[in-house]
Amino acid sequence: MHRPTSQTRRLASTVTISPISSLLVESLARLSLSTHIQLLLRNMLTDSGRLLDAYFSRAFYKQILGKTVDMRDLESIDPEYHKSLQWMLDNDITDIIDQEFTIEDDQFGEKKVVELKEGGASISVTEENKEEYVRLVVGYRVENSIKDQIKSFLTGFYEVIPRKLVQIFEADQLECEFSTLRRAIAS
Repeated sequence: MHRPTSQTRRLASTVTISPISSLLVESLARLSLSTHIQLLLRNMLTDSGRLLDAYFSRAFYKQILGKTVDMRDLESIDPEYHKSLQWMLDNDITDIIDQEFTIEDDQFGEKKVVELKEGGASISVTEENKEEYVRLVVGYRVENSIKDQIKSFLTGFYEVIPRKLVQIFEADQLECEFSTLRRAIAS
């Protein structure tokens, strides 16, 4: 994370859950989930009493609200990957892309091929089914690869802030509420 000094311009960072954080889920199980969430929020918002320029990604706010993520949400997490998928959608991929309904996932340094749907390793991505492929890739990258961590986070989050209180918001409104919380902590 960028730590600004007096000689650097202040930049904001977007925070989202990493798939490798699954290692922490079991070790944090000893803490109550609400304590875990309180620690996460405190550490995300402050560093030794100083407010950090770190915000949850839009996709994460959608996940808190139980909303479906889409292609636009991938852009804030991985702009280059988003750009390549957008190119695929915008162009005719016939005789250009040789891809099946799989994704390569780096799981602790070991590359694994994950089928995006049953039998995906034997289904070629074509001009006709590329939108489904992109939708499944986005779902995997933004949701499925971190589903256990999201579930753990949300269980604790809803202990601190009941689900019915946050469900009235849209993702951008919830982001604004968190921003207001950050300003209140700073003052």
